[in-house]
Amino acid sequence: MTCNSSMALRHAAIQGAGIACLPTYVVSEDILEGRLNVVAPEYRCTIAHTLYAMYFRSKYINPVIRSFIDFLGEVPPWDVAMMERYPSLIPRSIA
Repeated sequence: MTCNSSMALRHAAIQGAGIACLPTYVVSEDILEGRLNVVAPEYRCTIAHTLYAMYFRSKYINPVIRSFIDFLGEVPPWDVAMMERYPSLIPRSIA
């Protein structure tokens, strides 16, 4: 199956349609609650799910923007529980 929607692939996997390679922010809750299983934790998808923050530079950066950028540099909340149960699933750049 080819699809450009992570949510559609997630739904198909939950319904038993096959294996999906999805980012943790989409499926971490499903894995932790047992709706999905990790079948190949050593495998890495060839598609990178990278998030970039782009903003206009100015002499005085907005504190809300600075706070959000700092948040992006931390371990995302959806990965904290995943790191405890499946440490090999989280990329080395985060863990």
